[in-house]
Amino acid sequence: MFKFLKKVAENQAVHPSASWLSLDIPRTDFDYSKEVGTGLGSSVIMSPVQWIMRTFPESPVRMEMVDGDDIEKISEHPFLNMINNPNPFYTYETMMMATLMSWNIAGNAYWIKVRSKMGEVLELWYVPHWMMTPKGSDADPSIFIDHYIYNPNGVPYRIEIEDVVHFRFGLNPENIRMGISPLDSVIREVFTDDEAGNYSASILRNMGVPSVIISPSSNDVDISQEQAKVIKEKFTQSFAGDNRGQALVMTGSTKVDTFGFDPKQLSLSDIRNISEERVCACLGIPAAVVGFGSGLEATKVGATMTAMIKLAWTGNIIPSQRIIAQVITKQLLIDFDDNDDLDVVFDNSRIVALQEDKSEKIRRLTDGVKSGWVRISEVRQAEGLPIDESDEIYLRPLNLVEIE
Repeated sequence: MFKFLKKVAENQAVHPSASWLSLDIPRTDFDYSKEVGTGLGSSVIMSPVQWIMRTFPESPVRMEMVDGDDIEKISEHPFLNMINNPNPFYTYETMMMATLMSWNIAGNAYWIKVRSKMGEVLELWYVPHWMMTPKGSDADPSIFIDHYIYNPNGVPYRIEIEDVVHFRFGLNPENIRMGISPLDSVIREVFTDDEAGNYSASILRNMGVPSVIISPSSNDVDISQEQAKVIKEKFTQSFAGDNRGQALVMTGSTKVDTFGFDPKQLSLSDIRNISEERVCACLGIPAAVVGFGSGLEATKVGATMTAMIKLAWTGNIIPSQRIIAQVITKQLLIDFDDNDDLDVVFDNSRIVALQEDKSEKIRRLTDGVKSGWVRISEVRQAEGLPIDESDEIYLRPLNLVEIE
């Protein structure tokens, strides 16, 4: 298997064309997916996706042994050694970042298991989503997935199902062997944002410095073709590049008129804001977290950045963690341990964004003391203050009467 991957790596220069769109766009025959391509070159996609890629690995992979209501944390296990050191060339964080890119853009992400001759998993490798395709069985249509086709350079290779970890974002109704892209429904908005960016860049490239028309100041002056060429070259040399703003003295009677564009043509913020908002909405991330202007406007009307970041965790990171952990448990952990009581989880205990604000926690506990449902000792303990038996009390108004 390792020799196979090595052979593939030597031919990585050529890749088949890729598209992440899987559903038809209503009321149009235009192929937006072809224009957008993989989406890797689109800033409106990659900005939120890169935030996810940077943030997700903050939660390390953990193992738990579940026994009824008791949960035992497992800190040492061959599986943990493998997941934290997937192969000699990159770390778990690198592999997970790439996985999340495919997961959030295409709705499908893949790992290949490299095994020893004895069948032990020795390495894990991320595979770009456009190189893998799950296949059923021609001989037995009842088999959901029989194998995978790995196509890195136009030459397909068969990979057995037990050698692939396949992360799916739900199921694609048009091909239930695969997940569905979270961004399928906003492909037009992605295309619109790309076109708006290209439009602005084209204006700046071609007319960013207003063109001018140099002409005689009166009809009595006649300029020959040779003189016009000399004036044009002199003017261009004087004002091109770093020479912008330099002075130019003309020896004849000359009139210079600007011939350019209205700078307001560059203002496409409203159009681009729509694309930002909808892409982020499909990914479950507030636009402000990414730094998009449309989202930052929301923070001016009362929503704090802390609250936005917490929404991003609860809207994207945590649900993704749960799904990805289930897949790893089912498709990878089984290669190291067949104990059904073992689970793979992501540890969020040290994530700052998910910690309760200290002042808010004290206020909540203080209100609890005043309401009579929190002991004084609990508030003192939360503040790291010493407690004794006299603190193990509830404060309740004397005018409250207990009624059965």
